[in-house]
Amino acid sequence: MLLAITLVLAFYLLWKIVRAPEEEDALGYLLVSPLLTIPIVMVGHSASSAIYTFDFALLLYAYRFVDLSHLNVSAIFKTLPGYIYISVICLLAIVSSLINWAFIEPNVWKFYAYCSIKYFEFAIMAFLAGTSCLRWRSIPKLAKPLIWGASLYGVFLLLDLLSVVPMGGVEYFTEGDTSAVWAAGDIQNWFMAGFKAQIAGNASVCLFAIVAFTPFIAIKQRLYVWLFSLIIFADVFLTTSRSDLAGLLAGIIAMLAAIGFSKGQWKGRLFRATICGVVLILLGGSVLWSRWDRKSQERISELWNSDLRATGSYADRMYDAKALPAYMVKMPVEALIGAGPGNYFRYANINVTRLGLGHNAYRSILGELGWFGLASLLGWCVAIGLACFRSLGGVGESSLWVAATAGLLIDRMVASWSADSLFAPMNMGGSNLFAIGIVYMLLRFKRLARHTATRRTKCA
Repeated sequence: MLLAITLVLAFYLLWKIVRAPEEEDALGYLLVSPLLTIPIVMVGHSASSAIYTFDFALLLYAYRFVDLSHLNVSAIFKTLPGYIYISVICLLAIVSSLINWAFIEPNVWKFYAYCSIKYFEFAIMAFLAGTSCLRWRSIPKLAKPLIWGASLYGVFLLLDLLSVVPMGGVEYFTEGDTSAVWAAGDIQNWFMAGFKAQIAGNASVCLFAIVAFTPFIAIKQRLYVWLFSLIIFADVFLTTSRSDLAGLLAGIIAMLAAIGFSKGQWKGRLFRATICGVVLILLGGSVLWSRWDRKSQERISELWNSDLRATGSYADRMYDAKALPAYMVKMPVEALIGAGPGNYFRYANINVTRLGLGHNAYRSILGELGWFGLASLLGWCVAIGLACFRSLGGVGESSLWVAATAGLLIDRMVASWSADSLFAPMNMGGSNLFAIGIVYMLLRFKRLARHTATRRTKCA
C-alpha cells in the first residue's frame, strides 16, 4: 500500500512537469521532487544504487524547457554564483574515477560512474534553477507547489515520527543487505523514512524555503511561519539529529540577522533571533521528552556525557579527523585524486580510518576527491556567502530572499560538520540536492530585474 501511495505521488510530480505550459508552472514541482526519497526503479540492492524521483524530474524538465541551441556558457558562469566550483567538483569526480579505475580499483567502475553522475546532478539542478526564465508575476505559480509540498512533508514527517500515521520504514538504521555500502535495507527509504541525515536535513531546508516564499501565499504569513517553525523543530528533535539541529539554529540566527542588517537593526534582530532559538529548543525538547525512550536517552545524553563521547564511534571520528589529513599529506597521488567519488570507505579497508564514512561533508570530499575537491567545496560556500552579502540592503521580498539564502547556506555548512549532507552523492534524494535548488532559485529572484539570458534568446 505504501509503495502504491509513493509511486502515485512520484508520477503526479512528473505528470505536472510534463503537462506544465511554462517553466514557472513546472519549476516548483522540480524543486520539491527531492523530498520524495523512495526509489522508483532499483538498479542495485541498496538505496545507494537507485533511480529516484528527482532523476526523472531533472530529465523531463531539461527536455521540455532547455534549448541547447541558445546555450550561453560564458553567461552561465558570470550569472550563477559559485557555479565554477560546482563544475570543478564534477570534473574532479570524472578525473578521479578514471585514474582510480585504471590504476587502483578497476572492479568498482560502476560505483564510480554512479557517483559521478550524482555529482553532475548538482550542476544540473543549479543550472536549471538559476537560469530559469521567470517573470515577477510567475513567482506565485512557482511558490504554490513548493510551499505546500514542503508543508505536507513537515506535517507527515511529524505524524510519522510520533507514530500517529506511520509512513513506512521500520527504524532509521534497519539491517538489510550486508553487501550494501550502508548495510541498510531499502524499506527505510520508503517515502519519509530515509536516512536520518536526509530526514532532518530536508525538514530544515523546507523551513527556509517556506520563509522565503511566504509573501506569495494568501494566508497570515507570520502565524504560518511560526507554526511551521515549530513543526520543523519538532521534526529535527524527533530524529535526534544534533548536527541538523545546530545547523537549523545557526541558520535562523543568520537569517534574522541578515534581515536586521538590511534594515539597519541587526543588533536587535540578532538578539531576538537568539531568544527565539532558545524558546524553540525548549519547545522541541518538551516534544522529545513526551516520547522519551532508551534510544532518545542515549542520543541526547551524548551531548554532555564526556565518557560516552570518548568511546565508540565518537572516538573513531576523532581519530579519523587526524588520521585522514595526515595520510593525504604522505600520499601525494591520493591527495590529488582522492579515493574516487563515493569511495571513502576505501580508507577503512586499508586501515587509514576506523570508519567507512566521513561523518563530515568536508572530510568526505577530501577523501573522495582530494585537496582540490575540498578547496572547491569551500570556494562554493564562500562564493554563495559573498553573493548574499553583496545583496544585503534590499527591501521587501528581496530582503527576505537574500536572508533565507544566507540562513540556508549557514544551516547546511554547520550541519555538514558532522553529517554528509553538502555535495554528498551517497545521500542523494535528500537535503543536499534540495538545498542546491533552493539556493540558486532564491539567488535567481534577486537578479530578475537585470537578468542575462543564458539558455534562450528571450527571457521575459
